[in-house]
Amino acid sequence: MNLKKQKFHYRVGFVYYDIRKNILSIDHVRKAQNIFGQDEAYIRKYADCENLLGINCIALKHYEEAEEHLLTALDYAVKSNDQELVLHVKYNLGYLYSEQNLSEVAINRLVEVKEYNFNSCKTNFLLAREYFKTNQNEQALFLLEEGIKSCHNLKNTEYLHHLSILKAFYSPELETSQVESVVQEANVYFKKEGLWYFIQEYAERLAKRFYEEQNYEKSSYYFNLSYETKETIFELEALK
Repeated sequence: MNLKKQKFHYRVGFVYYDIRKNILSIDHVRKAQNIFGQDEAYIRKYADCENLLGINCIALKHYEEAEEHLLTALDYAVKSNDQELVLHVKYNLGYLYSEQNLSEVAINRLVEVKEYNFNSCKTNFLLAREYFKTNQNEQALFLLEEGIKSCHNLKNTEYLHHLSILKAFYSPELETSQVESVVQEANVYFKKEGLWYFIQEYAERLAKRFYEEQNYEKSSYYFNLSYETKETIFELEALK
């Protein structure tokens, strides 16, 4: 069994996932998986591959297939008695259900992860977002403050911005221009780090909010920013 070759394909698959080349990522992960199959000695590695296949499928919006991979990953993670991997897969299941607006199911999964304080910045963000969607604002606000504190302690700048933006969008006392300022501050960081997907996502949210307020000039600006950022993402992906 060529474990070096397996590790190579897995790492390449992970890199491709990171840069949103999901089809290429899936191809390499399957190659890694096929090297050792479902050998009892490599349950943990098999679970890792299923987990990576699952999150690639989420990115491609192949949700049914993503769930199959993640539930398989969870089964193998439990068999390998790897608590950290179990929590990682449960977090990804919560993310999967969140992406489909299945808030109650997402909350159930994420609460399990939260109990172990796993990946606190990301977990608090996702869980707070789902609580807001279900009008459980008190729980959401508590998690936001806790998440912001964790981000400061862990020096996690990216999720500090995500949590701050989420808080701004759901703060009724803030005018949209104030929410806009929070997003603009975050965009400086996102642009520096090449996180164009988030610039596009938040521009779209601002555009919709300004549109609802009949501020069509601002709405047009942010819809255009969203469009231009999508074009930038496409060009960057084409070069990779």
